[in-house]
Amino acid sequence: MYAAYVCDEAVSSSYLRLVESLGLGITDLNWVNIAEFLQTANMFGGRTHFDCIEKIKSGDIHCFKKSSSGLCKHEITTKQIPDLTDKPLDRDLKSTFDGLSKALEKTKVSVDITGGLDTRTLIAGLYQADIDFECAIAGTKQHMDVVLSAEVADSIEKTLFVSEHEIGGFEKELDSILKSLDGLKTHIVTQHRIRNLQRDRCQRGVKLCLRGIGGEMYRDFRWTQDFPFYSSKNTRLERYDRLRIEVVRISDRFFSGNFQVLLDNARQRRLADFKQYQMSINTQSYDLLEWHEVLQNSHSKAMTVSSYQGLNVFCPLSEVFRMQHGFQCSRWRRAGSLFQKKFITECHLGLARATTSYGATASNEWRFLISGSLVLIFGNFKKLIRKVSPRYFGKSPFIVEAASHNECIPLLRQSAICRQAFRTLRDHGVLAADINSTDMTDRFIERCISLGWFLDRLNSPTEQVEETLVQVARRVDLQN
Repeated sequence: MYAAYVCDEAVSSSYLRLVESLGLGITDLNWVNIAEFLQTANMFGGRTHFDCIEKIKSGDIHCFKKSSSGLCKHEITTKQIPDLTDKPLDRDLKSTFDGLSKALEKTKVSVDITGGLDTRTLIAGLYQADIDFECAIAGTKQHMDVVLSAEVADSIEKTLFVSEHEIGGFEKELDSILKSLDGLKTHIVTQHRIRNLQRDRCQRGVKLCLRGIGGEMYRDFRWTQDFPFYSSKNTRLERYDRLRIEVVRISDRFFSGNFQVLLDNARQRRLADFKQYQMSINTQSYDLLEWHEVLQNSHSKAMTVSSYQGLNVFCPLSEVFRMQHGFQCSRWRRAGSLFQKKFITECHLGLARATTSYGATASNEWRFLISGSLVLIFGNFKKLIRKVSPRYFGKSPFIVEAASHNECIPLLRQSAICRQAFRTLRDHGVLAADINSTDMTDRFIERCISLGWFLDRLNSPTEQVEETLVQVARRVDLQN
Protein backbone atom coordinates (compact mmCIF):
# COMPACT_ATOMS: atom_id res chain seq x y z
CA MET A 1 0.00 0.00 0.00
CA TYR A 2 2.94 2.39 0.36
CA ALA A 3 3.49 4.58 -2.69
CA ALA A 4 6.87 4.73 -4.47
CA TYR A 5 7.82 5.78 -7.98
CA VAL A 6 10.15 4.47 -10.64
CA CYS A 7 11.70 5.41 -13.98
CA ASP A 8 14.39 3.70 -16.06
CA GLU A 9 17.16 5.46 -14.13
CA ALA A 10 15.98 5.59 -10.53
CA VAL A 11 13.40 4.81 -7.87
CA SER A 12 12.15 7.03 -5.04
CA SER A 13 9.52 7.19 -2.33
CA SER A 14 9.28 10.93 -3.09
CA TYR A 15 7.69 11.77 -6.42
CA LEU A 16 8.66 15.45 -6.28
CA ARG A 17 12.30 14.56 -5.57
CA LEU A 18 12.39 12.11 -8.48
CA VAL A 19 10.91 14.72 -10.88
CA GLU A 20 13.46 17.28 -9.74
CA SER A 21 16.40 14.86 -10.04
CA LEU A 22 15.42 14.01 -13.62
CA GLY A 23 15.14 17.68 -14.56
CA LEU A 24 11.70 17.22 -16.11
CA GLY A 25 9.82 20.24 -17.44
CA ILE A 26 6.50 21.36 -18.87
CA THR A 27 7.23 19.96 -22.33
CA ASP A 28 7.64 16.46 -20.81
CA LEU A 29 4.10 16.41 -19.40
CA ASN A 30 1.34 14.06 -20.49
CA TRP A 31 -1.64 16.41 -20.69
CA VAL A 32 -4.24 13.63 -20.82
CA ASN A 33 -2.97 12.43 -17.43
CA ILE A 34 -3.30 15.99 -16.14
CA ALA A 35 -6.88 16.15 -17.40
CA GLU A 36 -7.64 12.97 -15.43
CA PHE A 37 -6.02 14.53 -12.35
CA LEU A 38 -8.45 17.46 -12.49
CA GLN A 39 -11.40 15.14 -13.14
CA THR A 40 -10.75 12.64 -10.36
CA ALA A 41 -8.01 14.06 -8.08
CA ASN A 42 -6.03 11.00 -9.13
CA MET A 43 -4.21 9.35 -12.03
CA PHE A 44 -5.12 5.71 -12.56
CA GLY A 45 -3.13 2.79 -13.90
CA GLY A 46 -0.05 3.87 -11.94
CA ARG A 47 0.31 6.95 -14.16
CA THR A 48 1.85 10.26 -13.15
CA HIS A 49 2.23 13.63 -14.88
CA PHE A 50 5.02 12.12 -17.01
CA ASP A 51 5.15 9.04 -19.20
CA CYS A 52 8.65 8.24 -17.96
CA ILE A 53 7.60 7.90 -14.27
CA GLU A 54 5.04 5.48 -12.89
CA LYS A 55 3.88 4.35 -9.48
CA ILE A 56 5.35 0.99 -8.54
CA LYS A 57 2.70 -1.72 -8.71
CA SER A 58 2.08 -3.75 -5.56
CA GLY A 59 3.24 -6.99 -7.21
CA ASP A 60 6.43 -5.70 -8.85
CA ILE A 61 10.06 -5.81 -7.70
CA HIS A 62 12.39 -3.33 -9.42
CA CYS A 63 16.10 -4.16 -9.49
CA PHE A 64 18.86 -1.86 -10.71
CA LYS A 65 22.18 -3.51 -11.59
CA LYS A 66 25.35 -2.29 -13.21
CA SER A 67 26.06 -4.12 -16.44
CA SER A 68 29.53 -5.09 -17.68
CA SER A 69 29.63 -1.87 -19.72
CA GLY A 70 29.06 0.16 -16.57
CA LEU A 71 25.51 1.18 -17.50
CA CYS A 72 22.62 0.76 -15.11
CA LYS A 73 20.30 -2.12 -15.99
CA HIS A 74 16.68 -1.97 -14.83
CA GLU A 75 14.94 -5.32 -14.32
CA ILE A 76 11.38 -6.04 -13.15
CA THR A 77 10.28 -9.27 -11.48
CA THR A 78 6.93 -10.22 -9.99
CA LYS A 79 6.24 -10.99 -6.34
CA GLN A 80 4.34 -14.15 -5.49
CA ILE A 81 1.50 -12.52 -3.56
CA PRO A 82 -2.12 -13.68 -3.22
CA ASP A 83 -4.79 -12.25 -5.47
CA LEU A 84 -8.04 -10.75 -4.25
CA THR A 85 -9.95 -13.51 -6.03
CA ASP A 86 -8.08 -16.31 -4.17
CA LYS A 87 -9.75 -18.09 -1.28
CA PRO A 88 -8.48 -16.81 2.10
CA LEU A 89 -6.12 -19.03 4.08
CA ASP A 90 -7.37 -17.80 7.47
CA ARG A 91 -10.60 -19.37 8.71
CA ASP A 92 -12.29 -15.98 9.29
CA LEU A 93 -11.59 -12.24 9.50
CA LYS A 94 -11.01 -12.40 13.26
CA SER A 95 -8.07 -14.77 12.96
CA THR A 96 -6.27 -12.43 10.53
CA PHE A 97 -5.58 -10.08 13.45
CA ASP A 98 -3.67 -12.72 15.47
CA GLY A 99 -0.35 -12.09 13.72
CA LEU A 100 -0.85 -8.34 13.98
CA SER A 101 -1.15 -8.68 17.75
CA LYS A 102 2.34 -10.18 17.99
CA ALA A 103 3.85 -7.67 15.53
CA LEU A 104 2.58 -4.64 17.48
CA GLU A 105 3.12 -5.80 21.07
CA LYS A 106 6.01 -3.34 21.69
CA THR A 107 4.73 -0.48 19.54
CA LYS A 108 2.74 2.52 20.75
CA VAL A 109 -0.27 2.52 18.44
CA SER A 110 -2.90 5.18 17.77
CA VAL A 111 -6.06 4.48 15.75
CA ASP A 112 -7.95 7.00 13.64
CA ILE A 113 -11.48 6.96 14.99
CA THR A 114 -14.66 8.35 13.44
CA GLY A 115 -18.36 7.63 13.62
CA GLY A 116 -18.17 5.41 10.52
CA LEU A 117 -18.26 1.65 10.14
CA ASP A 118 -14.77 1.24 8.67
CA THR A 119 -12.84 2.51 11.69
CA ARG A 120 -15.34 0.61 13.89
CA THR A 121 -14.46 -2.61 12.03
CA LEU A 122 -10.74 -1.97 12.54
CA ILE A 123 -11.17 -1.18 16.24
CA ALA A 124 -13.27 -4.33 16.74
CA GLY A 125 -10.55 -6.49 15.17
CA LEU A 126 -7.81 -4.89 17.26
CA TYR A 127 -9.79 -5.11 20.48
CA GLN A 128 -10.68 -8.81 20.15
CA ALA A 129 -7.00 -9.59 19.36
CA ASP A 130 -6.03 -7.86 22.64
CA ILE A 131 -3.93 -5.21 20.87
CA ASP A 132 -3.25 -2.14 22.98
CA PHE A 133 -4.00 1.20 21.29
CA GLU A 134 -5.23 4.72 21.88
CA CYS A 135 -8.01 6.48 19.93
CA ALA A 136 -7.52 9.87 18.29
CA ILE A 137 -9.37 12.23 15.96
CA ALA A 138 -8.88 15.72 14.55
CA GLY A 139 -11.72 18.23 14.37
CA THR A 140 -13.87 20.59 16.40
CA LYS A 141 -15.35 19.14 19.58
CA GLN A 142 -18.87 19.88 18.34
CA HIS A 143 -18.47 17.93 15.08
CA MET A 144 -20.64 14.81 14.79
CA ASP A 145 -17.67 12.50 14.20
CA VAL A 146 -15.93 13.76 17.35
CA VAL A 147 -19.08 13.34 19.47
CA LEU A 148 -19.69 9.82 18.14
CA SER A 149 -16.01 8.92 18.51
CA ALA A 150 -16.20 9.74 22.19
CA GLU A 151 -19.09 7.27 22.51
CA VAL A 152 -17.09 4.61 20.64
CA ALA A 153 -13.97 5.12 22.77
CA ASP A 154 -16.05 5.00 25.96
CA SER A 155 -17.64 1.69 24.89
CA ILE A 156 -14.21 -0.02 24.88
CA GLU A 157 -12.88 1.99 27.86
CA LYS A 158 -10.27 3.89 25.85
CA THR A 159 -9.21 7.51 26.19
CA LEU A 160 -10.05 9.68 23.18
CA PHE A 161 -7.48 12.30 22.15
CA VAL A 162 -9.01 15.18 20.18
CA SER A 163 -6.73 17.48 18.18
CA GLU A 164 -8.39 20.78 17.36
CA HIS A 165 -7.76 22.02 13.83
CA GLU A 166 -5.55 25.05 14.46
CA ILE A 167 -5.39 27.40 11.47
CA GLY A 168 -3.35 30.30 12.86
CA GLY A 169 -0.43 29.61 10.50
CA PHE A 170 -2.47 28.12 7.66
CA GLU A 171 -1.38 30.52 4.89
CA LYS A 172 2.29 30.40 5.92
CA GLU A 173 2.21 26.59 5.94
CA LEU A 174 0.54 26.21 2.52
CA ASP A 175 3.75 25.61 0.58
CA SER A 176 4.94 22.94 3.03
CA ILE A 177 1.48 21.31 2.97
CA LEU A 178 1.58 21.11 -0.82
CA LYS A 179 5.09 19.62 -0.67
CA SER A 180 3.88 17.02 1.82
CA LEU A 181 1.17 15.99 -0.69
CA ASP A 182 4.03 15.11 -3.07
CA GLY A 183 2.40 16.63 -6.17
CA LEU A 184 -0.07 13.76 -6.56
CA LYS A 185 -2.74 14.43 -3.93
CA THR A 186 -5.05 17.42 -3.63
CA HIS A 187 -6.64 17.37 -0.15
CA ILE A 188 -4.85 20.51 1.09
CA VAL A 189 -7.20 21.43 3.94
CA THR A 190 -7.61 17.84 5.15
CA GLN A 191 -3.83 17.36 5.02
CA HIS A 192 -3.35 20.43 7.23
CA ARG A 193 -5.81 18.99 9.76
CA ILE A 194 -4.17 15.53 9.62
CA ARG A 195 -0.72 17.05 10.23
CA ASN A 196 -2.09 18.74 13.36
CA LEU A 197 -3.27 15.33 14.52
CA GLN A 198 -0.01 13.54 13.63
CA ARG A 199 2.08 16.22 15.34
CA ASP A 200 0.11 15.73 18.57
CA ARG A 201 0.55 11.97 18.28
CA CYS A 202 4.31 12.35 17.93
CA GLN A 203 4.37 14.45 21.09
CA ARG A 204 2.68 11.56 22.94
CA GLY A 205 5.33 9.12 21.68
CA VAL A 206 3.09 7.31 19.17
CA LYS A 207 5.08 5.34 16.58
CA LEU A 208 2.32 3.87 14.38
CA CYS A 209 -1.03 5.21 13.22
CA LEU A 210 -3.68 2.76 12.02
CA ARG A 211 -6.43 3.91 9.65
CA GLY A 212 -9.66 2.34 8.42
CA ILE A 213 -8.88 2.72 4.69
CA GLY A 214 -10.10 -0.36 2.84
CA GLY A 215 -13.20 -0.83 4.95
CA GLU A 216 -15.45 -0.18 1.96
CA MET A 217 -14.44 -3.62 0.66
CA TYR A 218 -16.43 -5.24 3.49
CA ARG A 219 -19.77 -3.58 2.62
CA ASP A 220 -21.76 -2.61 -0.45
CA PHE A 221 -20.86 1.08 -0.71
CA ARG A 222 -19.17 0.66 -4.12
CA TRP A 223 -22.10 -1.39 -5.41
CA THR A 224 -25.11 0.75 -4.53
CA GLN A 225 -25.35 2.31 -8.00
CA ASP A 226 -26.60 -1.16 -9.10
CA PHE A 227 -28.89 -1.76 -6.09
CA PRO A 228 -30.50 -4.26 -5.68
CA PHE A 229 -28.93 -6.21 -8.57
CA TYR A 230 -25.74 -7.36 -6.84
CA SER A 231 -25.33 -10.55 -8.90
CA SER A 232 -25.97 -9.07 -12.31
CA LYS A 233 -23.98 -10.13 -15.38
CA ASN A 234 -24.06 -6.53 -16.59
CA THR A 235 -21.13 -4.51 -15.23
CA ARG A 236 -21.96 -0.85 -15.70
CA LEU A 237 -18.50 0.68 -15.91
CA GLU A 238 -19.64 4.05 -17.18
CA ARG A 239 -22.09 4.44 -14.30
CA TYR A 240 -19.41 3.28 -11.85
CA ASP A 241 -16.95 5.84 -13.22
CA ARG A 242 -19.53 8.62 -13.11
CA LEU A 243 -20.75 7.97 -9.54
CA ARG A 244 -17.75 6.38 -7.81
CA ILE A 245 -14.68 7.78 -9.56
CA GLU A 246 -15.65 11.28 -10.69
CA VAL A 247 -18.52 11.48 -8.14
CA VAL A 248 -19.27 15.07 -9.21
CA ARG A 249 -18.32 15.94 -12.77
CA ILE A 250 -16.32 19.13 -13.15
CA SER A 251 -17.96 21.47 -15.66
CA ASP A 252 -16.34 21.89 -19.08
CA ARG A 253 -17.04 25.62 -18.92
CA PHE A 254 -14.03 26.11 -16.65
CA PHE A 255 -11.60 24.91 -19.31
CA SER A 256 -10.22 26.04 -22.64
CA GLY A 257 -11.59 24.37 -25.78
CA ASN A 258 -8.35 22.43 -26.31
CA PHE A 259 -8.34 21.11 -22.75
CA GLN A 260 -11.97 19.97 -22.99
CA VAL A 261 -10.87 17.52 -25.69
CA LEU A 262 -8.31 16.07 -23.27
CA LEU A 263 -10.90 15.71 -20.50
CA ASP A 264 -13.07 13.58 -22.74
CA ASN A 265 -10.06 11.54 -23.88
CA ALA A 266 -9.05 10.87 -20.26
CA ARG A 267 -12.54 9.62 -19.48
CA GLN A 268 -12.66 7.30 -22.50
CA ARG A 269 -9.18 5.93 -21.79
CA ARG A 270 -10.11 5.24 -18.17
CA LEU A 271 -13.25 3.32 -19.17
CA ALA A 272 -11.24 1.27 -21.68
CA ASP A 273 -8.66 0.44 -18.99
CA PHE A 274 -11.36 -0.58 -16.50
CA LYS A 275 -12.61 -3.33 -18.82
CA GLN A 276 -9.69 -5.54 -17.79
CA TYR A 277 -11.34 -5.98 -14.38
CA GLN A 278 -14.66 -7.28 -15.67
CA MET A 279 -15.78 -10.59 -14.17
CA SER A 280 -18.92 -12.66 -14.55
CA ILE A 281 -20.66 -10.75 -11.73
CA ASN A 282 -20.89 -6.96 -11.63
CA THR A 283 -20.04 -6.53 -7.94
CA GLN A 284 -16.91 -8.67 -8.21
CA SER A 285 -15.81 -6.43 -11.08
CA TYR A 286 -16.30 -3.37 -8.87
CA ASP A 287 -14.29 -5.02 -6.09
CA LEU A 288 -11.37 -5.71 -8.44
CA LEU A 289 -11.51 -2.12 -9.64
CA GLU A 290 -11.53 -0.89 -6.05
CA TRP A 291 -8.53 -3.04 -5.14
CA HIS A 292 -6.32 -2.34 -8.15
CA GLU A 293 -7.22 1.24 -9.02
CA VAL A 294 -8.69 2.99 -5.98
CA LEU A 295 -6.76 1.35 -3.13
CA GLN A 296 -3.49 0.77 -5.01
CA ASN A 297 -3.48 4.18 -6.69
CA SER A 298 -5.46 6.80 -4.81
CA HIS A 299 -5.66 5.50 -1.24
CA SER A 300 -2.06 4.26 -1.09
CA LYS A 301 -0.85 7.78 -1.94
CA ALA A 302 -3.13 9.25 0.73
CA MET A 303 -1.80 6.79 3.30
CA THR A 304 1.82 7.53 2.40
CA VAL A 305 1.53 11.33 2.55
CA SER A 306 -0.20 11.16 5.94
CA SER A 307 3.00 9.84 7.54
CA TYR A 308 4.68 12.47 9.69
CA GLN A 309 8.34 12.56 10.76
CA GLY A 310 8.90 9.33 12.73
CA LEU A 311 5.22 8.37 12.69
CA ASN A 312 4.27 5.71 10.14
CA VAL A 313 0.77 4.95 8.88
CA PHE A 314 -0.68 1.49 8.20
CA CYS A 315 -4.12 0.35 6.97
CA PRO A 316 -4.76 -3.24 8.13
CA LEU A 317 -8.14 -3.53 6.39
CA SER A 318 -6.42 -2.95 3.03
CA GLU A 319 -4.31 -6.09 3.32
CA VAL A 320 -5.33 -8.49 0.56
CA PHE A 321 -5.57 -11.56 2.82
CA ARG A 322 -8.20 -9.70 4.88
CA MET A 323 -10.11 -8.28 1.93
CA GLN A 324 -10.42 -11.78 0.47
CA HIS A 325 -12.98 -12.46 3.21
CA GLY A 326 -15.14 -9.59 1.98
CA PHE A 327 -14.69 -10.55 -1.66
CA GLN A 328 -15.58 -14.21 -1.16
CA CYS A 329 -18.60 -13.79 1.10
CA SER A 330 -22.16 -13.97 -0.22
CA ARG A 331 -23.36 -10.80 -1.94
CA TRP A 332 -26.30 -10.37 0.46
CA ARG A 333 -23.93 -10.39 3.45
CA ARG A 334 -22.26 -7.24 2.16
CA ALA A 335 -25.64 -5.51 1.57
CA GLY A 336 -26.59 -3.06 4.29
CA SER A 337 -23.12 -3.56 5.85
CA LEU A 338 -24.30 -6.88 7.37
CA PHE A 339 -20.82 -8.42 7.09
CA GLN A 340 -19.25 -5.58 9.07
CA LYS A 341 -22.06 -5.43 11.61
CA LYS A 342 -21.83 -9.17 12.32
CA PHE A 343 -18.06 -8.91 12.75
CA ILE A 344 -18.26 -5.90 15.09
CA THR A 345 -21.06 -7.44 17.18
CA GLU A 346 -19.16 -10.70 17.63
CA CYS A 347 -16.01 -8.82 18.67
CA HIS A 348 -17.60 -6.38 21.13
CA LEU A 349 -21.34 -5.91 21.75
CA GLY A 350 -20.97 -2.51 23.44
CA LEU A 351 -18.90 -1.21 20.53
CA ALA A 352 -21.54 -2.45 18.08
CA ARG A 353 -24.37 -0.70 19.94
CA ALA A 354 -22.67 2.70 19.83
CA THR A 355 -24.31 5.03 17.30
CA THR A 356 -22.68 5.47 13.89
CA SER A 357 -22.55 8.54 11.66
CA TYR A 358 -25.35 6.94 9.59
CA GLY A 359 -27.72 7.43 12.52
CA ALA A 360 -28.06 3.72 13.37
CA THR A 361 -25.90 1.33 15.38
CA ALA A 362 -23.31 -1.17 14.09
CA SER A 363 -25.11 -4.09 15.73
CA ASN A 364 -26.58 -7.05 13.84
CA GLU A 365 -29.16 -7.73 16.57
CA TRP A 366 -32.61 -7.89 14.98
CA ARG A 367 -34.11 -4.92 16.80
CA PHE A 368 -31.22 -2.73 15.69
CA LEU A 369 -31.28 -4.08 12.14
CA ILE A 370 -35.00 -3.23 11.80
CA SER A 371 -34.62 0.29 13.16
CA GLY A 372 -31.40 0.67 11.17
CA SER A 373 -33.22 -0.21 7.94
CA LEU A 374 -35.54 2.77 8.38
CA VAL A 375 -32.57 5.02 9.08
CA LEU A 376 -30.79 3.62 6.00
CA ILE A 377 -33.79 4.39 3.75
CA PHE A 378 -33.95 7.97 5.02
CA GLY A 379 -30.15 8.32 4.73
CA ASN A 380 -30.16 7.14 1.12
CA PHE A 381 -33.03 9.54 0.36
CA LYS A 382 -30.93 12.42 1.74
CA LYS A 383 -27.96 11.33 -0.40
CA LEU A 384 -30.18 11.29 -3.49
CA ILE A 385 -31.50 14.78 -2.76
CA ARG A 386 -27.96 15.99 -2.08
CA LYS A 387 -26.79 14.71 -5.48
CA VAL A 388 -29.79 15.84 -7.53
CA SER A 389 -30.69 19.21 -5.97
CA PRO A 390 -27.53 21.14 -7.05
CA ARG A 391 -28.33 20.31 -10.69
CA TYR A 392 -31.92 21.57 -10.53
CA PHE A 393 -31.95 24.07 -7.64
CA GLY A 394 -28.31 25.21 -7.43
CA LYS A 395 -27.90 24.06 -3.81
CA SER A 396 -28.73 21.20 -1.47
CA PRO A 397 -30.91 21.34 1.67
CA PHE A 398 -28.68 18.69 3.28
CA ILE A 399 -25.16 20.01 3.84
CA VAL A 400 -22.37 17.68 4.97
CA GLU A 401 -20.41 19.45 7.69
CA ALA A 402 -16.65 19.14 7.13
CA ALA A 403 -14.41 18.06 10.00
CA SER A 404 -11.83 20.69 9.04
CA HIS A 405 -12.04 24.31 10.22
CA ASN A 406 -14.69 26.15 8.19
CA GLU A 407 -12.40 29.15 7.59
CA CYS A 408 -9.81 27.12 5.66
CA ILE A 409 -11.36 27.30 2.21
CA PRO A 410 -11.90 31.09 2.39
CA LEU A 411 -8.27 31.49 3.53
CA LEU A 412 -7.15 29.20 0.71
CA ARG A 413 -9.01 31.30 -1.86
CA GLN A 414 -7.41 34.51 -0.57
CA SER A 415 -3.85 33.13 -0.58
CA ALA A 416 -1.10 34.24 -2.95
CA ILE A 417 -0.50 30.58 -3.86
CA CYS A 418 -4.11 30.28 -5.05
CA ARG A 419 -3.91 33.41 -7.20
CA GLN A 420 -0.63 32.26 -8.75
CA ALA A 421 -1.96 28.74 -9.38
CA PHE A 422 -4.96 30.03 -11.32
CA ARG A 423 -2.75 32.44 -13.27
CA THR A 424 -0.48 29.53 -14.20
CA LEU A 425 -3.38 27.33 -15.32
CA ARG A 426 -4.75 30.13 -17.49
CA ASP A 427 -1.32 30.87 -18.98
CA HIS A 428 -0.82 27.20 -19.83
CA GLY A 429 -4.16 26.91 -21.61
CA VAL A 430 -5.79 24.64 -19.02
CA LEU A 431 -8.44 27.04 -17.69
CA ALA A 432 -10.47 29.35 -19.88
CA ALA A 433 -9.05 32.88 -20.03
CA ASP A 434 -11.91 34.41 -17.98
CA ILE A 435 -11.88 31.86 -15.11
CA ASN A 436 -10.70 32.99 -11.66
CA SER A 437 -10.60 31.28 -8.28
CA THR A 438 -13.93 32.92 -7.37
CA ASP A 439 -15.58 30.99 -10.22
CA MET A 440 -14.35 27.57 -9.07
CA THR A 441 -16.45 25.55 -6.62
CA ASP A 442 -15.08 24.46 -3.23
CA ARG A 443 -14.98 20.84 -4.40
CA PHE A 444 -12.50 21.49 -7.19
CA ILE A 445 -10.45 24.48 -6.04
CA GLU A 446 -7.89 22.35 -4.19
CA ARG A 447 -7.23 20.33 -7.36
CA CYS A 448 -6.59 23.51 -9.33
CA ILE A 449 -4.26 24.91 -6.68
CA SER A 450 -2.33 21.62 -6.40
CA LEU A 451 -1.85 21.39 -10.16
CA GLY A 452 -0.97 25.07 -10.62
CA TRP A 453 1.57 24.86 -7.80
CA PHE A 454 3.12 21.74 -9.36
CA LEU A 455 3.39 23.33 -12.82
CA ASP A 456 5.09 26.37 -11.27
CA ARG A 457 7.86 24.05 -10.07
CA LEU A 458 8.64 23.03 -13.65
CA ASN A 459 10.68 25.34 -15.84
CA SER A 460 9.55 25.90 -19.42
CA PRO A 461 8.42 28.97 -21.39
CA THR A 462 4.64 29.46 -21.43
CA GLU A 463 4.60 29.84 -25.21
CA GLN A 464 5.98 26.32 -25.65
CA VAL A 465 3.39 24.95 -23.24
CA GLU A 466 0.42 26.46 -25.07
CA GLU A 467 1.71 25.16 -28.40
CA THR A 468 2.23 21.67 -26.93
CA LEU A 469 -1.30 21.60 -25.47
CA VAL A 470 -2.85 22.64 -28.77
CA GLN A 471 -0.89 19.95 -30.62
CA VAL A 472 -1.92 17.27 -28.12
CA ALA A 473 -5.58 18.27 -28.33
CA ARG A 474 -5.53 18.18 -32.13
CA ARG A 475 -3.81 14.78 -32.16
CA VAL A 476 -6.36 13.35 -29.73
CA ASP A 477 -9.21 14.80 -31.78
CA LEU A 478 -7.86 13.20 -34.95
CA GLN A 479 -7.50 9.82 -33.21
CA ASN A 480 -11.12 9.94 -32.12
